[in-house]
Amino acid sequence: MNNIICSDSINEVVLFHDDSVINYAPKLSAIATEELNRAEESMLGWLSKDTLITDLENANDEIMSLKGELEKWKALAEGQEWLLKDEKDFKKSILDIYEKGLAKKSPAHEILANIVADTYFNI
Repeated sequence: MNNIICSDSINEVVLFHDDSVINYAPKLSAIATEELNRAEESMLGWLSKDTLITDLENANDEIMSLKGELEKWKALAEGQEWLLKDEKDFKKSILDIYEKGLAKKSPAHEILANIVADTYFNI
């Protein structure tokens, strides 16, 4: 006389005698099949192409946002370094940045860079 514990859910635990298991076998089989189907559906839903694409797009947006924040902090840190430089080094730093950003622009960029460097240095 062995007892087998069977349950439709965690909340419904039922104790069966060995002889009664034969009567409940079809029900247990149906429940097991239903649970397997439900697990398979939820797994396939989670792995769907659209869901994965959306998740990747969200992750990419988050990465780009973090990169933007890092660039802001890097610029701030570089700005703090500039404040510690003397006027000549400070102007050279500003000019280097403006030359990189305005490399293919008109010759007036050097004048603009000098104005910006003087302005920032005098703040």
